[in-house]
Amino acid sequence: IDIASGDPGKIYGVVPGKWERQYSHPIIIEFGGKSFPIRAGFMRGLSKHGYGILGQAGFFDQVQSVNFRKKDGFFDIEM
Repeated sequence: IDIASGDPGKIYGVVPGKWERQYSHPIIIEFGGKSFPIRAGFMRGLSKHGYGILGQAGFFDQVQSVNFRKKDGFFDIEM
């Protein structure tokens, strides 16, 4: 994905006390045998790999529950 070619917008709170530019793109997340077409926001500098995905609408609101296990480095999703 060419991040900067997406629809530009700004988001607050990802970087404390600052508005940051983000770009949204239509993507499909495939999980548990299902496809979830969503619009995802991306921004530079969010992760050590250079990019991060922002937001929850379109995927997390379609599943039963999400359990983040940060210290173990993964999360569980109940469909």
